Amino acid sequence: MNKNYICLIILIFIVTIFALTRCDMQKEKYPSGKDTVESFEGGIYQIMRNPDRSLSFTNLDISTDIEKKIKDYKKTNNQLFIKGSIGYTVFNLKTYTIKQYVTFEGYTDSEIQQYRQFFEPDIKKLSTCSRLEKYEDFSKEERRIFETLKSSGGIPRL
Repeated sequence: MNKNYICLIILIFIVTIFALTRCDMQKEKYPSGKDTVESFEGGIYQIMRNPDRSLSFTNLDISTDIEKKIKDYKKTNNQLFIKGSIGYTVFNLKTYTIKQYVTFEGYTDSEIQQYRQFFEPDIKKLSTCSRLEKYEDFSKEERRIFETLKSSGGIPRL
């Protein structure tokens, strides 16, 4: 009986060690790199630092920037709010859904046409992304948070 008991203890120990090392081996689909500022949903969505030191919000599954140049952002318990160069984006951190209102403030007609030609088709592939028709389609609380982002000084370039 003692020999069986010792074998059982050793077996449980080996299984426990295997299970613990297995947990460490589970990696993100897209690991964070030196340019990653924040990462979500296994690294699929990342806030990344661009070569010019600005930030972008990117979906690495489709290799597309959802927001090319982040002016400011705020992370709450459940949502990421982004004020960017093309508009306003809310990313739900629990459901991984995106609401976006595009304004193109300060863009030329040529730049808007280029964006629509190269980026919009990829963003439309995302079933989790919905475009809002007007800013007022955001909830009152979402607009309140965006107003605080508008009045802030933006993100310092490091």
